[in-house]
Amino acid sequence: MLGDENQNPYTRISEIPQDLSLLSVEDVGNVLQCLNMHDYVELFANEMIDGAILKDLDLDSFKAINVNLFHAKKLLKFIGGWRPGKGREK
Repeated sequence: MLGDENQNPYTRISEIPQDLSLLSVEDVGNVLQCLNMHDYVELFANEMIDGAILKDLDLDSFKAINVNLFHAKKLLKFIGGWRPGKGREK
């Protein structure tokens, strides 16, 4: 079932590939779960947003599908390579 946390292959952000273009629609939903953005899993699935589409989205695209500004900016950073906690290792 899409959105079932027990089936998410990504248990850590670090397991998500840098190249998002190969992610399936279900994979994108799993990524959203890892980013604590559960509310968007169904929306992205309904819009059939896979990794290739995700990489092409911009702020206006996220606004058009009603993703709030904070989450849109978080996703744009993620698409650009940001990962939570990255760079904090000493």
